[in-house]
Amino acid sequence: MASAERLAWRQRRNQDAADERIPLLLQTPAALRFLSCEPMLEKITVFDLNGPIDVYAGMKSPLHWVICGGESGPNARPMHPDWARSLHDQCAAADVPFFFKQHGEYLHETQTTGTMLPYPTGHLHQWPDGTASVRVGKRAAGGLLDGHEHHEFPAEAAP
Repeated sequence: MASAERLAWRQRRNQDAADERIPLLLQTPAALRFLSCEPMLEKITVFDLNGPIDVYAGMKSPLHWVICGGESGPNARPMHPDWARSLHDQCAAADVPFFFKQHGEYLHETQTTGTMLPYPTGHLHQWPDGTASVRVGKRAAGGLLDGHEHHEFPAEAAP
């Protein structure tokens, strides 16, 4: 199976899990409902981008918060920033606060100043779209998405 086909298969699998589990969350009585999409290892669709309608309940979103972040640790896998961007855009359209924690251990070339750091080839991850992420460590990768901090909180959970 080609890498693009594997990626599409994994995305369907994770989307299937989200489609199965999010309705269960929405049926649970709670003062605050949130999704923790971390480690974000695939792109998932949570909201309908045509407006602030929850695709699972057909009403203004009963979700209050979405948290997103990459994976860290010795066996960390990279997160493509397009996955976090997509989730951010879905939250913005649904008027749901979005909290981006971190990129994890890897930094994508679009998140740098244009020059990838000189790391050995083994620390470089090539994406099917022709871009690359380099393992720089959690601290160096940081928590900015496209140069911006996204630390939104729902009113019910504001610090």
